[in-house]
Amino acid sequence: MKFMVILLAIFACVSADDWTPKKSREIREIRQACMETISLTESQKKKIENFDFPNDEAVRKYIVCTLEKMEICCTSHGFHVNRLIKQTNKDLGSEQGKDVVEECLRNNPKGDNEIEIYAHDVYTCLIDEVTKIIES
Repeated sequence: MKFMVILLAIFACVSADDWTPKKSREIREIRQACMETISLTESQKKKIENFDFPNDEAVRKYIVCTLEKMEICCTSHGFHVNRLIKQTNKDLGSEQGKDVVEECLRNNPKGDNEIEIYAHDVYTCLIDEVTKIIES
């Protein structure tokens, strides 16, 4: 029975090849839903709103919540690299997303890290790299 549940979770996580990048409005709604779901302090909320993601347990859970709702990451599979590249390309308005995503994944290998730690490390790398590109 457990095996069947795991198989269904993996299938649900990796299915839907017709995935499209999320629009800004959708991302705002997802972020708000995760803010309401995860117990964050006011200080953590303010930092997140300023794209500062401290390596705190609640913030890591918020990141995983956001990425799962965006269908970019799931706890059983990790990151869906192609989706992450598509979303990053959309956010940048260019095709630089592949290089950025590959660099962040390469510099932050999952290893034995829990999904929350891994997602936090990759996500903060992506935020930093995308910000550098946008500001240059």
